[in-house]
Amino acid sequence: MGLMGRREIQMMLQTTRDCPQPGENLELRGLPRLRKRQSGFTLLEVLTVLFLMTLILGIAIPRLSRSTDAQKVKTSADITRTIIETAKSYATAQNCHAAYVYDNATKYATVHREDIDDADGDGDRTELIAYEKGAQIPSGVTVTLSDDNTSDNSIVFSASGRTQTSGETIVITNTSGSKTRTLTVNAVTGYVDVA
Repeated sequence: MGLMGRREIQMMLQTTRDCPQPGENLELRGLPRLRKRQSGFTLLEVLTVLFLMTLILGIAIPRLSRSTDAQKVKTSADITRTIIETAKSYATAQNCHAAYVYDNATKYATVHREDIDDADGDGDRTELIAYEKGAQIPSGVTVTLSDDNTSDNSIVFSASGRTQTSGETIVITNTSGSKTRTLTVNAVTGYVDVA
């Protein structure tokens, strides 16, 4: 390379003047001080997030509780309807009397074959037909059978699929009484209507 011109020498001297000398303070020369980046959250940020989470949970938990109650009532209505329809189907298929029976103590709903003539002398329900151990209604739900035969909580179907009484209504509610489903059994057809 050749000789450096005057202009190149001036530029080189200018750049060396801008460079900090060892031990020289950078802030004095107008350059920003390099700081270590701090990480973490301030107390105010943490408290704000905790407040917002508490507020959201305070709104969400009661809604979840209400939907759980409604789901229990719906499930209980579905179980009850299925077992009533099973009793009716069994009565018509076997050409006998069959009963839907609900036990308040155990919360089990079962289907029994009716022994109308009491041929064996031990009462009218002789055997479990379907759901041998029964289908249990979820806790927190009350099942009330309101018909002419409420003493034993049963609905008896004849071989033709008709009920023995004029018609039955089953009311299913949660413990607080806020959610209710009503099942109505048509006396002539045995059809179960859920409202």
